[in-house]
Amino acid sequence: MKRITFFFLCFLILFGVPRPAFAMTVVVEDSVTLKEETVIEGNYAVTGSTITIDGTVNGDLLCAGQTIIIRGVINGDVLCVGQTITVEGPVDGNIRTIAQTLTVDADIARNVMALGQTITIGKNAIVGNELLIAGQQANIAGFVTNDVIGGFQTILIDGVIGGSVKLETESMTLGKEANIAGSLNYASSKKAMIDPQATIAGEVVYREVTRSEKKEFVRTPSKWQRTRGFVVDFIITLIFGLLFIIFLPRVVEKAQNMLEKTPWKSLGITVLTLCVFPIAFLLLCITLVGIPFALIFAMALFVLFFAGKLIVAYSIGCYVIRLLVKKSDVRPMVCMAAGIFVTTLLCVLPIIGGIMSMIVYMFGFGAMAQAVFIKAQIKNRGIAFKK
Repeated sequence: MKRITFFFLCFLILFGVPRPAFAMTVVVEDSVTLKEETVIEGNYAVTGSTITIDGTVNGDLLCAGQTIIIRGVINGDVLCVGQTITVEGPVDGNIRTIAQTLTVDADIARNVMALGQTITIGKNAIVGNELLIAGQQANIAGFVTNDVIGGFQTILIDGVIGGSVKLETESMTLGKEANIAGSLNYASSKKAMIDPQATIAGEVVYREVTRSEKKEFVRTPSKWQRTRGFVVDFIITLIFGLLFIIFLPRVVEKAQNMLEKTPWKSLGITVLTLCVFPIAFLLLCITLVGIPFALIFAMALFVLFFAGKLIVAYSIGCYVIRLLVKKSDVRPMVCMAAGIFVTTLLCVLPIIGGIMSMIVYMFGFGAMAQAVFIKAQIKNRGIAFKK
């Protein structure tokens, strides 16, 4: 289960790159609605708290927000990150998402690749190729042309699968409408509950996962190793954090404001950067002259990601200290130290540590990028930050 989850995270982030288009429309607002009569030519990138797509996008749709509803026509891929994502309009490409809740109830021409807490493939959904999903709970009631591959804690299959089913799960149920044209191959601690009316054309292969196998699935570091890793990570991050506060206090303050006021915008900027960076990096590497710029570009992104982690830590530290001491005026260094302690502790926790690290970097990078951009604009106008 953990290997599958890690695979999906890496796949979505590293290979979920939009196809090149002649134009890209970028919209960054709190609430975004693409009206039914509107047609976007080229890729459409949008971030906001609430995103509603009722129009047509002749390209890829890239979005990041809290609530995302897609009812229009997408003639390309859908690459979205959000809390709640609903797809009710046809997609002439792939769907790649990371969401707490994902609902797909439309025609999807190619693959659906998703990571989420709850994933639902509705009765009206038609997936043109494979369904690759991982998360906590899944409900598949639609039609999948090819294989279903993934891992879930609980999963219900009550639709038509044109290929085989290959799953790792804690609990699986096949309803009376389930129809699998291929084989059913699954690993679980208990056998699946299969309705007598369910149809499986191929063989059923069940591999029992014992408690000992679960423990050996991922080698857990010893307490000493976890403690040593935590202390080293905390000290190194604290040193950089304090230097950040001392030499760039205004940048820290500006980035914190961006993170607190526009968190979804910060997330959207990170998603767009991850989508654009591979293309830009490859284009720069085509010529010898461009290679140094590509390396500088990559190093700059690395620095911004690390600085973004410090910004998130600083914001968390200020929040925690204010709750404890009941004071609005708190020394920045105290905030940074407390925040780094909390974030480092959260990031080394089993199971949720990796997810917490991803969240910290995703939100922090966008906030830091906004702060740097604003500082550059002010310098261009001849106004320097006060130190």
